[in-house]
Amino acid sequence: MRAHHIRDAYELYGSGQYSQRALLVELHKRGLRACDGRPLSTSSLEGILANPFYCGIIKIKRTGETYQGCHEPLIPISLFDRVQDIKAGKRSRK
Repeated sequence: MRAHHIRDAYELYGSGQYSQRALLVELHKRGLRACDGRPLSTSSLEGILANPFYCGIIKIKRTGETYQGCHEPLIPISLFDRVQDIKAGKRSRK
């Protein structure tokens, strides 16, 4: 099950103590792999950290519209927003 790895990725990156490169190494140690079994790529990690699906929001790529999903969120919206701020450089890493 990948859900706990996704939650870990958000929590670790949201702590401000990991760069994306260091996070990739840590997630690999914890067993997160791409679908084909290879280590996760930087772009795949970027996609995971930018995907609002994990906080319960569905985003339509073509139109940019967002909807509240009917699925249970893996992470709170506050954690998703914190990760987006860190990625955008609005919060400094420790």
